[in-house]
Parts: sequence; structure tokens; C-alpha cells
Amino acid sequence: MLSEVGAKGIEAQLRAELRANELGYLVSKPTTENCRYDMIVDTGASLVRVQVKYCDVKSPHSEGALALDLRKRTPGGRNVRLYHSDEIDALVVYLKPMDCFCWFPAALISGRPTLTIRYVPSKNNQSKNVLWYADYLW
Repeated sequence: MLSEVGAKGIEAQLRAELRANELGYLVSKPTTENCRYDMIVDTGASLVRVQVKYCDVKSPHSEGALALDLRKRTPGGRNVRLYHSDEIDALVVYLKPMDCFCWFPAALISGRPTLTIRYVPSKNNQSKNVLWYADYLW
């Protein structure tokens, strides 16, 4: 039986494949589980290594934002692996509360342990260094 996390991951991947198809892209998947990307998106102009994530966790530090943990623990939990632009070209995130996808270039997330995606303006109206989900819709 799948864990809740595993089921959410599968849901995000299937939805991402469907979205790519809606956009007219071809999708290929790796034949091994030990790959850092979940799919390759053929845009017609290039092949893009894409990691897919599911996000439904409200940020504990910020109202009106979703928090995404990008850390992957190695077996035993001693080491943490982060995504880097030499492993993936893009991160596609399924935002469950908005039922939409965001496409983040790898350069934006490379080496980051977390990502905070804002969907409502902050109370102090901060806009510098804010990732607005609407700016990255896919």
C-alpha cells in the first residue's frame, strides 16, 4: 500500500504528464528509480529534465504562502541532498490548493532547501524576492 506522500507524488506526476500533453509536449520517463528527475519534457525545441513535486503545505512562517521542502534525505537520514542545475533543468510543482502547476527554472531552485510560493500578498506588502505563483504558471 502506498503512503500518503507516495500517493501525492504519483498524483503530481500524472497531472504533470497530462499538463505537458495539453501543451503539446511529449513526455519520456526514466527507466530507473534512482534518477534525480521524474520526466523529460520534449518541447519540440529542447529536452528538459523535470523534477515534479506536490505542494499543499501552508507555510508555518507566512500567511498566504505554500512551503515546499526540496531536501531529500539519504538512507539513514544522515545526509541531505538538494537539487542542482547540473541534475535537473526545471522543477514543476503541483499546487493543490490552486489546482495548478508552476514551472521553476533550475537556476532559481538550485541548492535551495526550501521554496516558499506566495499566493496572497503579505501583510507588509513585501514584494522583493517573493515567488508569486502567478508568475510561474505552467
